[in-house]
Amino acid sequence: MIRNLKNIFLYTFTSFFAKSFAVLIIPLIAHNLSVEEYGNYIIIISIIMLVQSIYLFGFEHSLNYYFNKFKSNLNKKILVSTQLLFILLICFITFIPIILFFNSKIENLNLILLWGFLSVLLAYFSSLLKVDMQASTFAKSQIVQSIVLLLTIYVLLNFNCLNIQGIIFANILSITLSLVFMSFFIKKYILFNFNFNLLKKILHYGLPLMPAAIILWGSTQLDRYYILYFLNEYVLGIYGFAISIGMIAMLLKTAFKSAIDPFIMNSYHIKSLHTKKYISIFFTLSLYIFAFLFLTVSIFSDEIVLLIGGKKYLESVSYIPWVLFIVSITTINQYFIYGINFKRTNKLILKGLLFMLVINITLAYLLINILDIYGIIISNLFANIVYSTYLYNQSNKLYPIKYYTGVNIFIVFTALSCLLMNNMYLQDIPKIFIICIFVLLNVKVYAIAKGLLNESN
Repeated sequence: MIRNLKNIFLYTFTSFFAKSFAVLIIPLIAHNLSVEEYGNYIIIISIIMLVQSIYLFGFEHSLNYYFNKFKSNLNKKILVSTQLLFILLICFITFIPIILFFNSKIENLNLILLWGFLSVLLAYFSSLLKVDMQASTFAKSQIVQSIVLLLTIYVLLNFNCLNIQGIIFANILSITLSLVFMSFFIKKYILFNFNFNLLKKILHYGLPLMPAAIILWGSTQLDRYYILYFLNEYVLGIYGFAISIGMIAMLLKTAFKSAIDPFIMNSYHIKSLHTKKYISIFFTLSLYIFAFLFLTVSIFSDEIVLLIGGKKYLESVSYIPWVLFIVSITTINQYFIYGINFKRTNKLILKGLLFMLVINITLAYLLINILDIYGIIISNLFANIVYSTYLYNQSNKLYPIKYYTGVNIFIVFTALSCLLMNNMYLQDIPKIFIICIFVLLNVKVYAIAKGLLNESN
């Protein structure tokens, strides 16, 4: 278990470190695109996320489940080959008609779809490296992709040709090189052996998660399209920049989740008596990390916006704490689906996401013309709270977990209180002092973290 904990730390740190290069890319893009162009860039990123969601969400979970369940290396190879061939087939079947019907209507469609296709392969191969516990290789591939992306965009900037098309080219190049690097380490699993009976099992487990992924995308990405339709590209650019700042928390969320999921699933399959304890401890640690990040970025949001985007994005400052708060809420959901995953009742996730989407669409439509962007934020926030509550109730019925409820509530309370303190007494209390207060008030978290090491021994 100690080895697994080291892998978790390595996955999380290197993934966040590698993806943090995207934070360095934001200023390059933001300073050289108009606010309206930045809104278009946010839409393209949203499309890439949709492509990934459609083709990967269910397969990532089924890979994590069956790879740990199978003991034979041959079965693992057949699993990977079956999934990979099916993903390639579905991409081919769907991309061709999209290109034929929409190529003349959407600018750079071919390049966007190529970017999406390569990102699907990258995400799948990354998942394979993680479940196979190849922490070092995963870390190197992440760093290769991020450095190439940063350097490519920087070169395009120096040659004064950085635009939307240049950004797309940079992403395609960086992903391609990362895939080439990965291929040397995962080729042992590529047999090109398609097992139809295994595919049926995989689809039975993961198929409910595929439409769930599309619905989740709709719930989380709906705000961009509502703003574009009901308001304008300028407002979308301002809000999109706030989302980009919130991406700092999103990157950490993705890194943390990707690192923990294989560890938890591995622990469950070897029938560890400590699995429930691990989930409870990781939940509190994750909540503390995101509360700290939420507080820090919110307090220094003015300085961050000026540094990264400049004065033209200052209107986004008031939206940043809300975006971070919503991201933090969505982060806790990963701990409320383990019981559903373990008991293979993933249709419950689909049901919850559908309910969440209906709430979000309805409230956003009613509120956007009254409260503008805040109408979108309120609908997003309420829908996510309802969904999190639903997941918690359903998962705990199937796999009851005793959380550190008192400590968790105190973390949220102190983070919000410190932010309120900063807003009310900004001139009297140094910002760094407020953050130190939050850290000192939550010393119990460090004892819980120490307990994780004791549990693993």
